[in-house]
Amino acid sequence: MFVVPSLKAGGLERVASELSSFWSENQHAIVELVTLDSKPPFYVLEAGVRLHQSPPIADKLGGWKKAVVLYRWLPKVARKISPDVILSFGEGINAFVLWRLGRIKVPMFVGNRTTPISSLKGVRGAINPIFYRRATKVILQTEKAREILKAKYKRSDFHVIPNPIKQFKISANYNKKRIVTVGSLGGEKNQLVLIKMFQDLSKTFNDWELHIVGEGPNRELLENYVNENSLGNKVSFLGNRNDLAPVFESSSTFAFTSRLEGFPNALGEAMSAGLAVISFDCLTGPAELIRNNQNGILVELDNVQEYQTHLSMLMQSSTIRKELGEKACEDMKQLNIEHIAHRFLNLFQR
Repeated sequence: MFVVPSLKAGGLERVASELSSFWSENQHAIVELVTLDSKPPFYVLEAGVRLHQSPPIADKLGGWKKAVVLYRWLPKVARKISPDVILSFGEGINAFVLWRLGRIKVPMFVGNRTTPISSLKGVRGAINPIFYRRATKVILQTEKAREILKAKYKRSDFHVIPNPIKQFKISANYNKKRIVTVGSLGGEKNQLVLIKMFQDLSKTFNDWELHIVGEGPNRELLENYVNENSLGNKVSFLGNRNDLAPVFESSSTFAFTSRLEGFPNALGEAMSAGLAVISFDCLTGPAELIRNNQNGILVELDNVQEYQTHLSMLMQSSTIRKELGEKACEDMKQLNIEHIAHRFLNLFQR
């Protein structure tokens, strides 16, 4: 039984969908995927995955009234499924799942999916350390996250499994003069900084384009800046995309400006596609994927000048783009879905 907040467009949801589909199709597991909302999935699931979604009334009520509906509904679903193992994904729901399903005497695993800083502050920082003690294992995405959380979560049993990275079978074209970035348009993804850097660089590299994939609360702000600065012929907003292969195939460079990450799926996918990548070295995530100046470029967090200098270097040299991109593609093979899915199942079967 795999419990997730939703199956909207997002990193947690993509990983949950891919793992569920792979376990069902390739490892003959019966996967009961439970979402705590009723919205249609953004990601495609294999036919063998059994999807259970919360009553639509819960989404309509919202707030504490939704919590009351889920309080009653989730144990009923669990008793009907009668699982051998329960896996919950997401710091925002893990304590609730452990609380409501604790009487079901099966191994219960929870996975943290965002920056570990979110598990140290506020309500999560107060509640999760208490409830995580009940989990058989707490699955983290990076060794850095384990290092950061171990002091506060002293009685939790941590285990690190990185996200699976989609393997793209495309031919990178390092002569393409296009930069792409992928991520939610909001929070700490920091796309406005990238647009401003690109604006400055486009004075020299006037035949380059920037494509931005994603949706979010900052889209209007970003579009307004692009329009007000007459960048509309150079900067394009592509919205959410189910299939990134054609986007990556038409680009040569991936620029990531996020300030906070758990495990940056989009960055890993760009590397798998063979793009030359550049990223800020935020607290967790990018440094787990990028070996600086070998398979990508890591820049000190918030050092915009250094980032722009290195991005300029990538835009100048197709040779450097090719060297970094080919090495990145090779390195990401170790994070293929088969390898990561086996690591989860091996953990469940211990």
